[in-house]
Amino acid sequence: YAYGKDYESAIREAKKAVAKNPNSAEGYYALGRFYAETDRFQEAIPYLERALDLNPDDLKAMEFLALSYLQAGNKNRARDLAKEVLEDDPKSDMAAIVLKDNT
Repeated sequence: YAYGKDYESAIREAKKAVAKNPNSAEGYYALGRFYAETDRFQEAIPYLERALDLNPDDLKAMEFLALSYLQAGNKNRARDLAKEVLEDDPKSDMAAIVLKDNT
């Protein structure tokens, strides 16, 4: 769904997937990312946090969480997450953008 930019359908399907498999880090990541990509950053945060609870090494979830926190106004948390991403992936464009926009 997301590839066709039908985010509302993608969100509905991701919610169903998470309900069926509540321990799926990928499902929570997808749901959080779909919310972030539709500028619903506050809604994205709990799903991305859950994705990281289930898979703490998921750098993509961490990137989207940093961006979501930045857009939601929590600059300190955004900065901390972006720095953590850059420690593991110095070439992360999203983390660099979060830090740049957070100065």
